[in-house]
Amino acid sequence: MTVPTHAISIKQPWLELILRGAKTVEFRSWPVPGRYQGSPIALAATVGLEAGWSYLLRCRASDPPPPVGVILGVATIAFQHRFTVPVPPDHEFHGQPGLPTVRCDTDNRWWAWHLADVVRVEPIPCRGSRRFWAIPEEIRAALAALLDQASPLCPSPAGRGDGGEAKPGVHP
Repeated sequence: MTVPTHAISIKQPWLELILRGAKTVEFRSWPVPGRYQGSPIALAATVGLEAGWSYLLRCRASDPPPPVGVILGVATIAFQHRFTVPVPPDHEFHGQPGLPTVRCDTDNRWWAWHLADVVRVEPIPCRGSRRFWAIPEEIRAALAALLDQASPLCPSPAGRGDGGEAKPGVHP
């Protein structure tokens, strides 16, 4: 696998769910710039931890939290599409007890980034940033060594060719 040059920061426990194969789509309010789609991207856990993480990961409250402030994997953004939440503006979703309330803004259209070829690696301490960010050279070297030993956890999305195009009769 090619060693990524850039990374994206994702809050825990969402990153852990991606690495487990339980979450295959990342939602953002902005599209993936063309140069990153189809290329490997490192997945970094932000230093923040979402409330309700133990419920989302089906852990006991006494279990240790997932790692933060580290690179934990690599994935490819296979394809993306516009996703519209069918709710009125300023509507609030009330989830399970202990989980945060999600508030939709007035422009409730999002981009769905479909992830493929997810690989988990041993945690590599790294300070992240917003949007896509360049991985420091020493971190890339450590990541390269770990990727030589890793294998993908999740195959490419079904119904997609190598170029990320939809096959006839198959919808995302």
